[in-house]
Amino acid sequence: MAAGTSAPKMSQGLPRDNNFDFLRLLAALTIVVHHVVFYVDVQFLWVTRENNWWFSGGVPLFFILSGMLIYASAEKASDTGRRWREFYFNRFLRIAPALYICLAGTLLILAAAGSLTAASPREVLALVGSYLFFVPVYNPDFVGAFGGGIVNSSLWTIPVEVSFYVVVPLLVKMRAKTNWRWMIAVVLVVGISSLLLYAAVGGNAAASRLWLLFGLSFAPYLFYFALGMIIGHTWRSIPWRGDVALIAVVLYFAITINGLGISPQADLLVNAAAAIPLAYSATWLGLKGPPVLRRFTSRVGDLSFSSYLWHQVFINVVLLTGFARLLTGEALVAMVLAATVAVALLSWWFAEKPALRLKRYSLRS
Repeated sequence: MAAGTSAPKMSQGLPRDNNFDFLRLLAALTIVVHHVVFYVDVQFLWVTRENNWWFSGGVPLFFILSGMLIYASAEKASDTGRRWREFYFNRFLRIAPALYICLAGTLLILAAAGSLTAASPREVLALVGSYLFFVPVYNPDFVGAFGGGIVNSSLWTIPVEVSFYVVVPLLVKMRAKTNWRWMIAVVLVVGISSLLLYAAVGGNAAASRLWLLFGLSFAPYLFYFALGMIIGHTWRSIPWRGDVALIAVVLYFAITINGLGISPQADLLVNAAAAIPLAYSATWLGLKGPPVLRRFTSRVGDLSFSSYLWHQVFINVVLLTGFARLLTGEALVAMVLAATVAVALLSWWFAEKPALRLKRYSLRS
């Protein structure tokens, strides 16, 4: 059998009718709840800062879905003879419009809060540049008085995602020269090794700057991407059953509730272990969930990315204005969710969706 043809390619196998857009939105909204509870230190229903693991799976789920869908997009680009610049252009169109709008909005809010008056031109330029080049983790000193003192602490995942985009074409080429099994075996070995190494050294708060940069790359999270790649490649042969998905959900919470909170290093390993049942249950919902879920996102749009970008901005506004002293935890979470979704709707309909029409190929086509 020829190299790279040992199994159906993901670009040919992923179903068009799925609930993955809804899954991404669900992941984004769980992150919103998780961060409001943590940063504002309020109670939402039974969830508090001390037992906030109920909503801790959003980022791992994003990485799993990225592994599935981004690798599929890269395979489709390769298998249809397209140039890699088209693949990267697609990725740029998905990230840049929403991120740049978030940058503009953040600068306006910083100006309204008076934070920019203490900023030097160099600091503002560095902040803008970090967003423009997809590494929005720079936190200048002048932000110290704004909200929680961090511009947008959620955006560390963007360089992780972008660095994964860089290596995906290399993985597709490796698959073509060897086969799928060898390629994914290498990815798993590198991913698990990087995760263990980062948990042992890089996850330490006193780690060197080099390890902090390592944590902003795909490497410590490659295991999550690999889970998505595996499921996306083999989904036809996996038995997708509702009762198994329910057991997977119970197993996920059993792992996180009993394992998280021991130490930052242990949390990295616990989240990775919990990602396995999370990947099954989430993919079951993506493939077998009710059609009303995909009809909902097809009507309102793909709001996941902008919701993720904007929620921390509104959390900072809440901290700056003192709304937390006036509202209950449930009302506060609802307010941040409503503001986040409202801005995400505007971003999608007036910027992201028009930009995505410029794509020359898509998994949806």
